[in-house]
Amino acid sequence: MRSQKSQISVEFIIILAIMLIVFLIIFVVADKRTAEMYNTRTKLYAKMEADKLASDINGIFLAGSGTRKVTMLPNKLRDNSAYNISIYPSEHKLEVTWQSSGTNDHYSAALIAGNISGILGNLNYPVNVSNVNGAIIIS
Repeated sequence: MRSQKSQISVEFIIILAIMLIVFLIIFVVADKRTAEMYNTRTKLYAKMEADKLASDINGIFLAGSGTRKVTMLPNKLRDNSAYNISIYPSEHKLEVTWQSSGTNDHYSAALIAGNISGILGNLNYPVNVSNVNGAIIIS
């Protein structure tokens, strides 16, 4: 009788250990999915800011000479991630960069105008965009 009880407790410990391993694997997978969700959310926030500024720059360019607009950009993205916006006129693109899981990530938005001058790297809010004789000036 006594050996049967010890057999049951050994089997119980083995089953308990297997259950703990399964739960550990589930938690690791869930944590990875959560990290991916946060990275995707940050990318969407960066995309929103890039598209907003690119839309304003393209709108000023299309509106013609003498058009001006002040665009407000936040210090940080909505999830408190630090970011930088740079404009590359020769490539007709506006690029947002930020840190995501220890690596740099970026998003690029298209610009119509290629004749852009002024402060083009590490833009902060507010951004003054104006069209002077077809050239976009950012200050």
